[in-house]
Amino acid sequence: MKRTFTLLLLALAFLSVSAETKERALENRHEVRLGVGDHIFIPWSDAYMGKELDYKWTTQNIFLEYTYQVCPWLGIGLQYNMRGCGINTFLTGFPEEEKLTGEYEQYSSWNFDIMPVLRFTYYRSEWISLYASLASGFAVNYECKQTDDVTDYRTTTLGYNIYGSPFGIAVGKEHWFGTFEIGQLFAAAVPSERFIFALLERNLNLSVAYRF
Repeated sequence: MKRTFTLLLLALAFLSVSAETKERALENRHEVRLGVGDHIFIPWSDAYMGKELDYKWTTQNIFLEYTYQVCPWLGIGLQYNMRGCGINTFLTGFPEEEKLTGEYEQYSSWNFDIMPVLRFTYYRSEWISLYASLASGFAVNYECKQTDDVTDYRTTTLGYNIYGSPFGIAVGKEHWFGTFEIGQLFAAAVPSERFIFALLERNLNLSVAYRF
């Protein structure tokens, strides 16, 4: 009987703290995030697409996001994401010595994404929140291609994108906090047979954020 009474008191205390935490979450409904996303599986995706890529320069995915907390477990918002790279491409298996003298293709490419975001918070405490995210929207790719230093074309292509994160953690109290997400970004042109903008990107994401 005594053990049951103790467990009941603990359960009531937990529910009370949980309710207070959820109420506090709605005091600052607006949220702005600035972050960066890494792509640890890019070498695998390059091989899958049948090309060997020699990266001359590359940026990470840089994103800016605004979210409005509709209720303690749901936030809706809009995210802007960008990334760029400069690469030389060869067919997979191209002889090493011929890379120095043979024909190759040189690209500079920028991708821009605008995505409405849904964020589902499934655990919330005073300092830590756990959540999942889903986003999908429009993608724009700007590309410049050169063959042996001669410009072949410059093109802008429209497409779509999908981003999902089954696990994210936010750490912080009141206004300032930081986040870490495990996710996946895919973006392709319309029609998708044209080419893929992003494959296996934004696997690890870090951001700093502010609530108000």
